[in-house]
Amino acid sequence: MSEYPSINDWMDAVVVSSDELATTMLGMSGSELIRTHNGLPKEGNAAYISVVGEQSAVQIGVGATPENCQILVKALMGMEPDEEDLEPDEMTDAFSEITNILAGQVKTVIGKRSEIKVNLGIPMFIKGELHVPESSEVQVAEAKIGDVPVTFLVMKNADKKA
Repeated sequence: MSEYPSINDWMDAVVVSSDELATTMLGMSGSELIRTHNGLPKEGNAAYISVVGEQSAVQIGVGATPENCQILVKALMGMEPDEEDLEPDEMTDAFSEITNILAGQVKTVIGKRSEIKVNLGIPMFIKGELHVPESSEVQVAEAKIGDVPVTFLVMKNADKKA
């Protein structure tokens, strides 16, 4: 890998990291990539976190339907799927933590593959349609964590080397 990972390199690191997230933190069977494409995700619920380096910056996001967000956060918290849903604030905090864990694993993968050093920002949870500047490059991966459909997003400024 070159010194500055491409958007494809970042997405590959997300997909690789999602399998570890699924098996170690969520107690699920693993993850599965269905397809990747350019453009914005369709889900209106997603958590995003910045991964920032000296000469690089990307956003990593995880999106899912409200029902699938609940399934994933219950798995993170060791709850049974049929237990009562978490309150909205608890759910957004826990789902943001899932994204934070994934981003931490991505940071490790990218660090092993390249010479760049990056830091994680603070996760944010967005409900609704995502709008990004036209200068941003976006790649989306439709995937599953266990049997739960999710969408991964990597966004970077097209003018940057990252």
